[in-house]
Amino acid sequence: MLLAATVSYLGAFGNAFVRDDLPLIRDDARLASWTGLWQCFTGDYWGDFADAGLYRPLTQASYALNRALAATGPDGPSTFGFTLGNLALHAAVAWLVWRLARALFPAAVGGAADAVGRGAAHAGALAAGLVFAVHPAGSEAVAGLIGRADLLA
Repeated sequence: MLLAATVSYLGAFGNAFVRDDLPLIRDDARLASWTGLWQCFTGDYWGDFADAGLYRPLTQASYALNRALAATGPDGPSTFGFTLGNLALHAAVAWLVWRLARALFPAAVGGAADAVGRGAAHAGALAAGLVFAVHPAGSEAVAGLIGRADLLA
């Protein structure tokens, strides 16, 4: 399942910062230093760019960690680490979907007391995790760097 989640989004690597990635990640001075990060816990998600009333300090802290670890060139930080972070979070969420489905499916097949019921429960849980891992609806959250807020929600 983790392999399926990873392989299906390999095409996201190499993309540039686009649209909202620019003010929220690349150009946000609060993320450039650990002292500026404190402002993320006390201010708006959009900072000085807009007053949207959004509060997402965990997302911003993860961006700051990425910026601290990212290779920085003349155009700013590289997108590779941000994409890798989003992909790792997506794979982790797919695994959690599989775990949740494993907990729920035995109850759906009458407690899965027999081997056939247990097999059906495991197959259903695996299908749920795999569909979540590769479904195109997740592409915006994985390929779009600001989609990390959705992955952490």
